[in-house]
Amino acid sequence: MLNAREIKMLNDFYDHQSQSLTSNFFVEKYQISTRTVQNDLKKIRQSLNDSKGAKLISKPSVGSKLKIINDKDFQKNFLSKRVHLKAKESERIQELFRLLVNQTSPLSKIQIAEKLYVSNSTLTNDLNKLSAMLEQDNLKITRNSHDGIKIVGAELNIRKCLLKFGIYSSQNNNQEEDNTRKEIEKIIVNILIKHHCNISDNLFQNLIVHIEVSIKRIQSGFSLKDAKQKLIHEFHEGYQIANEIFVALEKRFYFKATTGEILNLAIYLQGKSDYVNYDYVSKSVDQFIMQALIEIKDKFKVDFTQEINLRISLALHIMPLITRVEYDIQNDNVMLENIRESFPLAFDMAAYMGLLLQNKIGKKIKESEISYLAIYFNQYLNRNDHFTGSKNLLIITNLKRSEIVLLRERFITWFDKEISSINIVNITEAPGLNINNYDVIFTTNQTKLTDKLGAILISDFPNNEEYPKIKLAIDGFRTKKDLLNLFSKDRFEFKDLNNKDEALNEIISISKNAVNEQKENLDKAVRLREQLGSSFFSNTIAFPHPISPISVSTFVSILLLKKPIQWDEDNNKVDLIILVSIEKNNSKAFQLWNYLSKIIQDKDFVEKLKKKPKFENFIEMFSEILD
Repeated sequence: MLNAREIKMLNDFYDHQSQSLTSNFFVEKYQISTRTVQNDLKKIRQSLNDSKGAKLISKPSVGSKLKIINDKDFQKNFLSKRVHLKAKESERIQELFRLLVNQTSPLSKIQIAEKLYVSNSTLTNDLNKLSAMLEQDNLKITRNSHDGIKIVGAELNIRKCLLKFGIYSSQNNNQEEDNTRKEIEKIIVNILIKHHCNISDNLFQNLIVHIEVSIKRIQSGFSLKDAKQKLIHEFHEGYQIANEIFVALEKRFYFKATTGEILNLAIYLQGKSDYVNYDYVSKSVDQFIMQALIEIKDKFKVDFTQEINLRISLALHIMPLITRVEYDIQNDNVMLENIRESFPLAFDMAAYMGLLLQNKIGKKIKESEISYLAIYFNQYLNRNDHFTGSKNLLIITNLKRSEIVLLRERFITWFDKEISSINIVNITEAPGLNINNYDVIFTTNQTKLTDKLGAILISDFPNNEEYPKIKLAIDGFRTKKDLLNLFSKDRFEFKDLNNKDEALNEIISISKNAVNEQKENLDKAVRLREQLGSSFFSNTIAFPHPISPISVSTFVSILLLKKPIQWDEDNNKVDLIILVSIEKNNSKAFQLWNYLSKIIQDKDFVEKLKKKPKFENFIEMFSEILD
């Protein structure tokens, strides 16, 4: 089913049958991107192929041209919709705003009427209603018989209005928007975690929307002016983080941000309401959506409360919906019956949310508007919470519930294929939990209780260095790379030493960065283990290790000796010392011993390593053994 703009584009082809129309024609007329035009043309072409009344013929560098096959069928299926288009006041006002807000110079009334397929009187009425709506956001429409018509006001207010009018909310291209949002989200999460920035889920939502709108406006040629150095200096800390975010975004989405754009994000990050006093997703709307999702969870037994992207999508639809209800211009949806029949559960959820919204604003929500909400719910029902794995995770933390968003998004980004569910609870809730419901337990706070529960310690802001440890806890050793990541060039030495004590001192010394402040504990635990019995195995190899796990992460250190030393009272000689430290509370890490035993089984391993005593050679040899 074609949307309103696509029908208008098809009418453009019909009105210009004698010539080919290029993508630039539609880009300029409808103020949309080339990519959007290409998607629209693809839908038009498919719709024409299905009806067989006409077809669209495209030639590279020339454009596309409409060829009528059956004029009667074509007019019945497509041209009759011109009248239908004119009846949608909400859509006309939205298109009018979209048109004016993307102009660098004024348009005449005739130009606007031609572009929107409306009469002069209809345009006058729409301009009056739009003007009244814009006044709330300190924007105004100037009308001059000589200069034309344009919208005047601050760019930040324009951006807020773009969301209020639903310009950046599309029911026809959810997947593309969702993918873009995910990429923005990934960049934000990585950088905020790197800088240890704590953030509430409401602010996190707003950041994603803030950046998404900024990118679209910059790409359309509307950037904020460069900032004054005084302000950049004042918000120096936030500016550095904002600049890092924009540098990553520029590489991915091909645009260049001004210092004004970077400063605007920096101010927003630091939450300085004296300078910028707006949220794209207001707290009242976010609170309504969260409460509605909690009630939907209770009523339908489906939990969407931690779905950040769904909450954003719903907010970007509900905000302009409230405006439309206020001005009595709710949208129609020709797909209403199809949506109701195809997605009954999603429609029921949307209807329940619509009922809650009615109670909140005191005005009836049309079923056509509810059907748009159903599309979002259905999308996330099909996705099944993003997760396709089988592991149920529990994370115990002292973070506030509103501050767990980065922690959760980090796990989703890393392990959506491995996990089935994530439950993040405050440490005060831990005593009442049934840990048998979880496959792996993590904690950001090590206490007697979390140790008793067998929780694996992670940071509030897990970085890439923690990824192998967390992956090991969830998945075990699944690939050779998982094993090789436990070794490091910094923990490999080739030395001439005289005795076991010197050797232990040396290998514990090169391991100090892996255990941080636990070096003394590592030394005591390794020596205590040696007192209980020799760690010599065979083939001049010893595997010293702590008597019990003490490290936060599993690691292996290697000390290769230039000449053998006596290792124990049985006079066993050792050339290769492999210190193994298994992390606490991770039973899967003990699988490592099975793989290391393969070194012992290779009688020539030490001799071959001594011929080329380099870390790279050790890794290559161990890799061959694993193969």
